[in-house]
Amino acid sequence: MNDDSRMSTIAVEDEMQESYLSYAMSVIASRALPDVRDGLKPVQRRILYAMREMGMDPSKQHRKCAGVIGEVLKSFHPHGDSSVYDALVRMAQDFTLRYPLIDGHGNFGSIDPDPPAAYRYTEARLARPAMEMLADIDKETVDFIPNFDNQTEEPVVLPARLPQLLVNGSSGIAVGMATNIPPHNVGEICDAITYLIDSTGKNLSDDELMDGLLDRVHGPDFPTGGVLLGCEAIRNAYKTGRGSVALRGKAEIVEDKGRYRIVISEVPFQVSVNRILESITDAYQEKRITGITALHNESNRKGMRIVVELHRSATPQVVLNQLYKQTPLQSSFAFNMLALVPVKRGGTMEHTTGTLTPLEPQVLSLKDMLGHFIDHRREVTSRRARYELRKALERAKILRGFRIALDNIDEVISIIRASATVDEAKANLMARFPVPEGGLADDIPGDLNDVIAAGLDEIQAAAIVDMRLRTLVGLERKKIEDEYEGLLVTIDDLRDLLAKPARILQVVRDETADLKKRMDDPRKTPVEALEGELAIEDIIADTEVVVTVTVGGYIKRVSVDTFRAQNRGGRGVIGIANLKKEDVVRNFFVATTHQHVLFFTNKGRAFRLRAYEIPDSTRQSRGTALVNLLQLPPGENVTAVFPVSRFDTDEYLVMVTRHGVIKKTKLDEFENVRRNGLIAIGLDDGDELLAVDLSRGDRDIILATHDGMAVHFNETDVRPMGRPARGVKAMTLAAGDEIVAMDVVEDDRREVLIVTSQAYGKRTPIDDYRHTSRGGKGVKAFAKEKEIGYVVDQILVKPDDELLMITSGNQVIRIPVSQIRRAGRSTKGVRLQRLAEGDEVIAIANLGQQSKAVEDITGEAPAV
Repeated sequence: MNDDSRMSTIAVEDEMQESYLSYAMSVIASRALPDVRDGLKPVQRRILYAMREMGMDPSKQHRKCAGVIGEVLKSFHPHGDSSVYDALVRMAQDFTLRYPLIDGHGNFGSIDPDPPAAYRYTEARLARPAMEMLADIDKETVDFIPNFDNQTEEPVVLPARLPQLLVNGSSGIAVGMATNIPPHNVGEICDAITYLIDSTGKNLSDDELMDGLLDRVHGPDFPTGGVLLGCEAIRNAYKTGRGSVALRGKAEIVEDKGRYRIVISEVPFQVSVNRILESITDAYQEKRITGITALHNESNRKGMRIVVELHRSATPQVVLNQLYKQTPLQSSFAFNMLALVPVKRGGTMEHTTGTLTPLEPQVLSLKDMLGHFIDHRREVTSRRARYELRKALERAKILRGFRIALDNIDEVISIIRASATVDEAKANLMARFPVPEGGLADDIPGDLNDVIAAGLDEIQAAAIVDMRLRTLVGLERKKIEDEYEGLLVTIDDLRDLLAKPARILQVVRDETADLKKRMDDPRKTPVEALEGELAIEDIIADTEVVVTVTVGGYIKRVSVDTFRAQNRGGRGVIGIANLKKEDVVRNFFVATTHQHVLFFTNKGRAFRLRAYEIPDSTRQSRGTALVNLLQLPPGENVTAVFPVSRFDTDEYLVMVTRHGVIKKTKLDEFENVRRNGLIAIGLDDGDELLAVDLSRGDRDIILATHDGMAVHFNETDVRPMGRPARGVKAMTLAAGDEIVAMDVVEDDRREVLIVTSQAYGKRTPIDDYRHTSRGGKGVKAFAKEKEIGYVVDQILVKPDDELLMITSGNQVIRIPVSQIRRAGRSTKGVRLQRLAEGDEVIAIANLGQQSKAVEDITGEAPAV
């Protein structure tokens, strides 16, 4: 007969529900999700604590990971060794954690991805950031619980002076939920903590607090670098704890011997190099990417480098955009800021006051996450102060006993010599110096002399029995008195600290500022606004910069302050040191970072950038190739660049083509220029846009041709036209002739300087060029002779200007305009330079106002 007394009937649904929930909560709390206080999962916390107990601090040598794995499994984490080693490896990878907690020695894997070596081969020790996590753990700052076999204890949470959850992030998948918190820059997070503490008591709204935090935390800072896109998406993710932001790898278009290549030096976080290579190959085979001729992986120990070779006919910027769209070179990071939070009871937050603080998973905003960390640090600071106060009181009691003994040293020695055992000696001392009722044995007096009449308790008596004879020396007595007086000050300070929550908070603030001072480093992941976002201007100051454009197609900006540090009249500084020999400065202007910069190409297209979008460079660098900033296909070159402060003015853009077509368009029609350019003028087949300049609408215009003709007319002869219009005839050209230069006449420049291909030049007063009607053949501006060549360019100058001239043989010469002879219109001028056989002038640049501006700033004219 069966005994059913031990059996019960349970609905299978109820049993499944209860068992599943128990399993789910075990996974959530004990495996997959981090604690909001120290930002660690249990296995990570156990690894760090075990390594500390093994003495593996940064000052010691590396030790085998096998020993660490064994210790963790033996004492704290009775699970598979692979789970422990995987967690240890991740904490040592500098491409996984922004600030690695473990200093690994050996093969810990790579971003390719290559797996790590087995733990019997690798070695490790704690990294310095890990010591910030463990600081003060031996001062009763956190609770300990028995380990799985009750043989030792482990911490419930680490003191965590480092805001680990935010600076290193976390990811994990639990049952029914997951977390994905990005890493951040430690300096920005420390600034945010300081701001939040400083805002205590100011009655700021949640929105005001969040805005202040977002002014300090600009976005995630990934260990692999890259570029974050979209300021608003980041702000929304921080406010709600959920969201998605675009992350783009770092790529640059590089020119080499007339061919372009795209060099990828950084990839998005958690994207491997192999994945990038495979996706590019697949996209090319499926014709989703065109214009690629070769793909090379040149990555090595020094850094990452993926080279994409481009076809001569490919547009580099278009191919780069295809790479962003069709491959993981641009991906997204999904915010899911879920962490385990101490449960609120009665409106207050429970911290480490019990053996196991109840925790629950919550999605947190940036403010909430920082708030929980501050609360944890406040609790750690309070517990540390209580521990240090207790230790100070205990030490003060011992010193009081020493003072009694020293004042009665002969009697104390007699009592100890007469005692048969140590216990008898302690009992005799306590009998001789009894503690009076209501005495001072358990309190600290304000004056050392007040303790002479006090008695000794068991602890003090034991300390006296253990005293060394050297304590009887006079200097030792003085040390005891000094130490006691110092302890009194410390005790008063600790009691005051514990009585004032504001002081506790100030200690947290000071420790955070010290952490920033020791660990702060530059951001690895810059943040860029998406097209149409204006938030970027809120974080970039509107300062003056110098923008330089070269004939070879390189552009850069440098802060004016870089030059103004030089004293006027000195030797000056080098403006551009790394130009190619055949390159010269063509445009030089001072703008502010918020100004617009317009670019016009020979194909009749217009582009626009803000000055802050031009990469900031050093004085000595060559700059950035324009193909990195503008979508320029092969054969399309920038012919004009100038800054514009505002578009709602009465100014016009005057454009001239090589075939003698001129057009005038209101500046405000170029206010909205798309990223891929805008048609600025309709061109006839075979024609090119030669020059563009700003004008008030009533200026004189002078055009020069290849064969030495010139036309001089007033701008009012050209009616304003719409942006896509073709324009009207500016000059009637002879067969085979073409326009080579256009100048808008300025009041202070009254001389026309013309240079030919054989280095002949002259300057002629502008009044010698009579006014004619628009569309005429013009007048003779240069004698057409075979020995002097054809006209290369025409510029308007003043006598104190400078001319820069470059030849096809890579020769560059700078000539003061005052040294060039004045001559009539129809003369051939004078020889400016003797050229080698086959050499000829290919370009000139007027350093007139540019040279003066540079001298005002640097002390010398622009260098080449």
